[in-house]
Amino acid sequence: MKPLALAVALFAAVAFAGERIYLGRILSAAGASTTNASTLFPFSIPPGSKLTFYCSVATNVLTDALRVNALYDGGSAACETGTCAQPYGVPFAAATLYPTSVGSDRTTRITTVSADGGSGPYVPTALVAIQPTVNAGGFCDFWQRAGTE
Repeated sequence: MKPLALAVALFAAVAFAGERIYLGRILSAAGASTTNASTLFPFSIPPGSKLTFYCSVATNVLTDALRVNALYDGGSAACETGTCAQPYGVPFAAATLYPTSVGSDRTTRITTVSADGGSGPYVPTALVAIQPTVNAGGFCDFWQRAGTE
C-alpha cells in the first residue's frame, strides 16, 4: 500500500510542475521596445511570478521595467508607456524557452487585459519589456509557472 501511495504522490507532484498559465504575447514591430502593457493585446503579469518565455527572434528582455525606468531614465514614464530609450535587458537567442521571474514590489496598473480573462478596469501588473536585436518584428510568448520544476 505504501508504494502505491508514494507513486500517487510523485505523480501528483509532477502534474503541478511546468508552465501553468499562458499569459500573453508581446509583439514588437520593427525592433521597437514594447512591454506587456503596450503590446497590441495588453496582458497582466502577476507581481512576484515565476515565468517562462519564448521569443521568435533574438531579443533583449527586461523584467521589472519600472525599476530600470527609475534608475536609468531619470524616472520618466518611457518604459511604462511602452518604450525604453536604450536597449536594456539581457540578450536571448531565438526559439528557446527561458525561465525568469518578476519582482513583487515594482508594479503598475493596466486597463486592458486579454489573456487572463479581463479581470477589471485596473489590474496590477509587473512590466516586462522586449526589444528585438534585429531591425525586424518579433514576439515573445509568456507563461506563468509553478516554480517547482
